[in-house]
Parts: sequence; C-alpha cells; structure tokens
Amino acid sequence: MHQPHTKPTSLIPCLNSNSALRSIFIFTN
Repeated sequence: MHQPHTKPTSLIPCLNSNSALRSIFIFTN
C-alpha cells in the first residue's frame, strides 16, 4: 500500500536510479 504522503527526498534516490532524473535535470536547466 502506498501512503498518501509523498516525500520529495524519497523521489530523488528513486529517480537517481533511473535515467529519468537526468532528463528532468536537463529539462529544468
């Protein structure tokens, strides 16, 4: 069960494992 509260810090390591993080960084910069 996924909890309703989502922490941004929890998403950082999750995306870090995937290439999505790099895409987001490039898109933001």
